[in-house]
Amino acid sequence: MSDLLLSSIAKLLASVKQNKKRREINMANEETNKVVQFNVTLVLIDRVDDNPYNPRKNYAEDAIQAMAESLRLNGILQVPEGRPLENGRVQLAFGHMRLRGVRLNAQRSDGEKWKVMPLILKELSDADMFH
Repeated sequence: MSDLLLSSIAKLLASVKQNKKRREINMANEETNKVVQFNVTLVLIDRVDDNPYNPRKNYAEDAIQAMAESLRLNGILQVPEGRPLENGRVQLAFGHMRLRGVRLNAQRSDGEKWKVMPLILKELSDADMFH
């Protein structure tokens, strides 16, 4: 991997860890006072598939461009979830606009750092994917 990609991945991981800490604090269950922990994995974007149960099939180009710009300025503020598939791919549960924004950013001349995307991988049933 290039030094730029490794540096970008390190920055992305640092950003994800900061957001993860905030999320752990925000996800504290008031009744039990337990903190929900997330395991974040960096996944190559060409290994991520859409959720077949997602009712949204069309995405406006201007909305994707706006998402890409927001991601460049702010990073990924909410890490999407997905489920691992047996073939080594990942099926996205939610975060389809973020995925499209990351893919658009990856096409830019400086897009090397956008070749990977942080995801929370969980074992999810088809029913879970439908919601």
